[in-house]
Amino acid sequence: MKEQEGQIISFLSFKLGKEVFATNVNITNKILQLPEITKVPHAHNDMVGIINHHGNVLPVFDLSGKLDSKQKDYQKNTCVIILSGSEDNESSQFGLIVDEVLSVDEISESDILPPPNLGSSKKLSNIKGIFKKAEEFIMILNVEEIFKQINN
Repeated sequence: MKEQEGQIISFLSFKLGKEVFATNVNITNKILQLPEITKVPHAHNDMVGIINHHGNVLPVFDLSGKLDSKQKDYQKNTCVIILSGSEDNESSQFGLIVDEVLSVDEISESDILPPPNLGSSKKLSNIKGIFKKAEEFIMILNVEEIFKQINN
């Protein structure tokens, strides 16, 4: 009898700098062309500002610095992905600026590798897992952890 493959999970892949990342499509609500962003004085370092999305005020973050990707000028392919995050059983939405949305990839759960172990003092808490597409590694963002870090 053939062993059952892992559950299939859909991921939205995108570029931040030269690296490719992904988020689970279940927490991805919308992809917007780069909207007008209102700056917020004294905001968190990673927060670019706020946008109006269907009457809701959403914070927008640029994680290029946090993910060791050089922040740069926004180009024509730059967009905002609206994601759902939660902390302390409270759900909210926020925008994440990405350089380019690439594709939706369906990956078997068994093909997702754990992030590399860097020793007990260094953990890649921003990365939930890694999968390989062609010859490229795609890192799955741990959106819950990133959301927690942003709010602290």
